[in-house]
Amino acid sequence: MRDNEFTKILNWPGYRVFRHEIDETAMTLRLWVRRKRGNRKLICSGCGKKFTEAHDYYQREVRDLPWRKYQTTVIIELYRVCCPDCGVRVEKVLQLPSKAPFSKDFEDAVGLACESASVRQVARQFGLAASTVRAIDLRYLERWNATRRKCAKTAWILAISTVSLAN
Repeated sequence: MRDNEFTKILNWPGYRVFRHEIDETAMTLRLWVRRKRGNRKLICSGCGKKFTEAHDYYQREVRDLPWRKYQTTVIIELYRVCCPDCGVRVEKVLQLPSKAPFSKDFEDAVGLACESASVRQVARQFGLAASTVRAIDLRYLERWNATRRKCAKTAWILAISTVSLAN
């Protein structure tokens, strides 16, 4: 497969695969990813300001969803920006929701699996420790809670029922 085919399958908007490595004995796939040429807007992870100049860059390894039987690791080039308000900070990347070594897609898959199975079963399925699965599930639920629509009427009914139970 060519690198642009891996880019299409990975489906990370604004990023492209520039190198790949398949280890058939260990059943692992490693993809090296960097920004596409036109994607030069860097966002400060602290305040959200946009920059065009990078302070420096480094590579970070994150685990992504498996591709068939191959465990996938994505090595992404991350830039650091020199923000006048926050100092030197790492850019914000939507595919990496936290400092944990997992992609957003991987965390979403673990979170969905936790909805229908116990933590120990999910840990065994993904080859992780149970404490790691609990932490991923908590981040998944926090992201879900932040995106769901809040209903003021439901909160009011809950408050009334809580007060009536207390009496």
